[in-house]
Amino acid sequence: SKILGGLLMTVTLVLASGCGGGGAESKIDQAAVSQLTAKVAEGDASAAMKLGEMYATDTGVRESQIEAVKWFSIASRMGHGDAKVAYDTLNNSLPFEDQAEAERRVALFKIPGQ
Repeated sequence: SKILGGLLMTVTLVLASGCGGGGAESKIDQAAVSQLTAKVAEGDASAAMKLGEMYATDTGVRESQIEAVKWFSIASRMGHGDAKVAYDTLNNSLPFEDQAEAERRVALFKIPGQ
């Protein structure tokens, strides 16, 4: 999809520029995160995908990349068609400890219907 292509390009640019692990300040809209998280809790896989995209494009913020992997994993487990590719692409770019942290966070989130 068009969204996925843009996301993959963003991830590629982040990796190429070496901005994946720094201490830049997050630009995430916490009100939007709260609204989307509530939708995910109600079973909206597209909201989980949107959260992943928001965090993935918050370049240079390690914490955001971990959160992006978490939300892509949740979206994939909820059946979102594009989430698995986004998850694989970003997860494979992270250090093992960040991958493990993302999975720990997935395990803490109650995925509707699972």
